[in-house]
Formats: sequence, C-alpha cells, structure tokens
Amino acid sequence: ITHIAFYPIKTANIDERIEKKQAQEKSSPRWVLSKEVIHSLKEKYGFGDKEIKVHIDLLGKAHKELDLLSLLSFKSAYCSKRNNPIGSIIAIIKNELKALESD
Repeated sequence: ITHIAFYPIKTANIDERIEKKQAQEKSSPRWVLSKEVIHSLKEKYGFGDKEIKVHIDLLGKAHKELDLLSLLSFKSAYCSKRNNPIGSIIAIIKNELKALESD
C-alpha cells in the first residue's frame, strides 16, 4: 500500500442551519461566551451546560450586542424571586434585544 485517500462526502440535502446547530452542540459554549458570563449563568440563575447550549444563539447575540455580564448582575435579584429564573432571564434578554433592534 503506497497511500490512502480520504474524500469528504457532503450531501446537498443538509440544511446549513441544522449543520451549524449540530456543530455548536458538539462544541464548548466558551467559543461564544466569556468565562465570567458562563459562571454567572450557572451560579446566579441555575443554568446547566444543557440549558446554555440550548440558548447559545440568543446568549451569543446578547453577548455581542449588549453588556450581558452587567445585565445578568443587575437582574439577578429580580429573577431569583421567580419560580423559573432561567425563563425569566431569557425573556429579559429577548426584550432587551428587541428594544435594541427597534431603536
């Protein structure tokens, strides 16, 4: 045997969004979020790795466009009184992004 050749196979039926989502699920959230933001999400709001990966697109967009760490710190007292702090902070982030887009 003198050589082995490998050829990648890419099917035309795979949607790019699905392919991107699958790659993000396999990768670490640290590629998108800072260590401080991940720590704040886990400690103050009870996020686990699974919840962070589910909302990684929204959190990544908020991390780029907002001061996400300040927002998480400011809203921690409000969300800690709620039954579902994860849902509360996700709703707050969505509202902040919508307000930013409408301006």
